[in-house]
Amino acid sequence: MPTVVREEKQPWIQYVLGCVGLPWATFCGDFVARNVISETTPDEAKFYRYLSIDRKFGVPLWAERIIGKRIA
Repeated sequence: MPTVVREEKQPWIQYVLGCVGLPWATFCGDFVARNVISETTPDEAKFYRYLSIDRKFGVPLWAERIIGKRIA
């Protein structure tokens, strides 16, 4: 999953990390560009929660090392 980080004090500065594949790169680039140019709508603001650096996963990362990445 890619990560999109927005500076709190300077919302026009955003970082996009880990976009593996053309669909994710396209989505993240378009998402960040739209939010830098104009105000974030409530529908778009929810994506920051899913793409944040401190998001939660269903299986903890420590369990992935024990049971394997494919199973996790």
